[in-house]
Amino acid sequence: MNLAKRLEIIEGDKKVISIAGGGGKTTTMKRLARELAEEGRKVLVTTTTAMMMPEEGDYDFFLTEEEIREDHSILKNSAESGKITVLIGSMVRIDKVKGVEMSFIDKMKDMNIFDHILVETDGARRKPIKAPREDEPLNPYTTDLVIGVVGLDSLGKKIEEENVHRVEIFKKILGIQDEKFIDEEIVAKLVLHPQGLFKNASGKEKVLILNKADDLILRERGERIRNILQKKNAPIKDILVMSLIGE
Repeated sequence: MNLAKRLEIIEGDKKVISIAGGGGKTTTMKRLARELAEEGRKVLVTTTTAMMMPEEGDYDFFLTEEEIREDHSILKNSAESGKITVLIGSMVRIDKVKGVEMSFIDKMKDMNIFDHILVETDGARRKPIKAPREDEPLNPYTTDLVIGVVGLDSLGKKIEEENVHRVEIFKKILGIQDEKFIDEEIVAKLVLHPQGLFKNASGKEKVLILNKADDLILRERGERIRNILQKKNAPIKDILVMSLIGE
């Protein structure tokens, strides 16, 4: 499946796409960027939070916010058809980068240089599921589409720090008191809760990716989550049960 086509990210329809959640945000961003670049689009990949340093093979140009503020022509020169530009705020350490200001992304959309801007808007510390803290996710004002990601490998796991990023916030917003295991109802509740996966996405187009459906059991459990959300008339354009690095 071509993810970009499934999400109806068509040529000429310039979008800011914010990606939040856990269990596959970075993989989602890399896959979308690659697919769009292969179609000849000009793609910008950036973040409003801290994220792992992208691998060299995942981009064509690498820029920092400081470089752009000093000389906007650098950004314009990197916007080439079929190429991916990574823009960061600054380096935190050799394997981690700091994000750019949300308002700076809004300005870049107004500059109309890139066909698509992909933004990672919160962190999950490689956990498959998370709840956003008070200031997350950092979705730019000009966001057109919000992609929420949940790793299906969280199902059946205990609700504890080892498996859930920001576990205390997770328990608080979902009203979990006792020791519990993550199930389909809990995932659906996180997706629907105003302080959950799609927090700060009011009025935006939304797509849910239930990632890591790597075997029949997880695919079936992902379908159950989709059925729960559809019965509750979840305001989500599309719900994908898939494996981002598989078929």
